[in-house]
Amino acid sequence: MIVVPDDFPSVFEGSAAHERARALGETRVYTERGAEDEAELARRIGNAAVAINIRAYARFTEAVFRTCPGLKMISIWGTGTDNIDLAAAARHGVTVCNTPGVNAYAVAEHTIALMLAVARKIPKIDREMRGGAWPREMLAQLHGKTLAVFGTGAVGARVAQLARGFGMEVLTWSARRDTTASKDDILRRRFSEAAVMGGVCYVASTIARPGVIHQTGTMQRVVLGEYDGRKSERAAFLHEALVRSGVNAELSGDVRKAIWEKFVFLVALSATTTTMRTTLGPIRENPQTRAFLLDIMREAVAVGRAQGVALPEDYAESRLPFADGLPADMTSSMHHDLERGNRLEVEWLSGGVVKLGRDAGVPTPANRAVCDILALHAAGRKPA
Repeated sequence: MIVVPDDFPSVFEGSAAHERARALGETRVYTERGAEDEAELARRIGNAAVAINIRAYARFTEAVFRTCPGLKMISIWGTGTDNIDLAAAARHGVTVCNTPGVNAYAVAEHTIALMLAVARKIPKIDREMRGGAWPREMLAQLHGKTLAVFGTGAVGARVAQLARGFGMEVLTWSARRDTTASKDDILRRRFSEAAVMGGVCYVASTIARPGVIHQTGTMQRVVLGEYDGRKSERAAFLHEALVRSGVNAELSGDVRKAIWEKFVFLVALSATTTTMRTTLGPIRENPQTRAFLLDIMREAVAVGRAQGVALPEDYAESRLPFADGLPADMTSSMHHDLERGNRLEVEWLSGGVVKLGRDAGVPTPANRAVCDILALHAAGRKPA
């Protein structure tokens, strides 16, 4: 039995894929709302051997797998696996398949379409013409403009390719190849120091499901400023707007230092919670793991100082009281990614410390150990 428990709004029923599924065996498709309810999802799956997952709101949890012992495979009509408890699937012997890159071209083309809509003011002109006007104004063209693409996965790489076809100059940055803050360096080299403002955000969060970011702790703070330290009108405007919106925001006279201050703790939190598979509380309470947390930060501070960042020599030690004040159940997004089988940021975090340390002649054995421990998990757990 093949079941499609979540075809709402319907895209599968009556499609060519539906016909192909029917050729493989009895197929049942549910086009009504309701698969977001765990019990209802399990009821729809029943004794089916294969479930075709259409919508991310259908959450395949431990309880669903336990209730449906006959389920042997989940085939996802898409790329994301965030709605699947992959560890539970493995425990119950359920194979999870997805279709990586299937929507990359569509998303990339839509990105270019939005760029054209902005450059040519299509929504505004369309609205005015429908109102009887004949607008006449100078419009921008993509040819000759510079586009910065941060992230060169399937979508980003395709966007860059299409943009070059329009005659744009394309700059790309990838967390898998570059190190901390280098994206800002690329922009500053291309557009000058004055054109780029730096900023950093403190928030504990995870991707709950595609399109939904869930805050997992109480920490929330934004620090921003000009790279040359001046108090500019644009920085003051943005700072004021954030404060008025209820955001804990502050202006920095040394935003590069502010970025590294966050980077130091982010590397340590991510490294320890992910390698130790636990939250911050137990790590900071155990003397041995607390010392490892401190060692990770000390190495990051030493590397930052070697890069010319004005971090105090004892900055790592000063972060321990900060860590003690955070919720005991706080963890890192990289820890969540490890549990879900997603690709890890270790190459950019501890890996960034190792690379920059190697270039500056600063030893980084603790961060190197983190990279080695997580090497087999760094690319994520690819569904079969």
